[in-house]
Amino acid sequence: PVSGIALGSATIAPVNMANAYATIANGGQAATVHVVDKVTDADGKVLYQRKQRTEDAIDEDVAADTSYALQQVVSSGTGTAALALGRPAAGKTGTATNADDDVSSSWFVGYTPQLATAVMYVRGKGNEALDGWLPDYNGVSGYFGANYPARTWTAVMT
Repeated sequence: PVSGIALGSATIAPVNMANAYATIANGGQAATVHVVDKVTDADGKVLYQRKQRTEDAIDEDVAADTSYALQQVVSSGTGTAALALGRPAAGKTGTATNADDDVSSSWFVGYTPQLATAVMYVRGKGNEALDGWLPDYNGVSGYFGANYPARTWTAVMT
């Protein structure tokens, strides 16, 4: 059986996943995604300052329980690559396969107290095999969420 069919799938941008995890990290308060925080001129005068707005999106207790579960993924689950940060972190690995049972996409999405980031590995339109594109890692497909994506996330967050 192909688990992708049983579990279903949805298209979502990494920035939206990072924002969802940031909401969990922020106690259930969702903030709008932004690229530019502040613009200053040559003299340091602020020309633009982003106004942060948040809204209740998840009950605070649910966010806390979810955060605890995501911390366990890093401390003793499939996300242990993130332990290399040497600081508090939470996250989740994810791997999808195509009809040929090839790894076709893999993720690691997580956060530290200050920043949430999502890493996605995918080729083409998202259903092409990733295996063979880069070498295996310790004899296992490097594309499982615990391998290349989690290691990339950790490097970015360092």
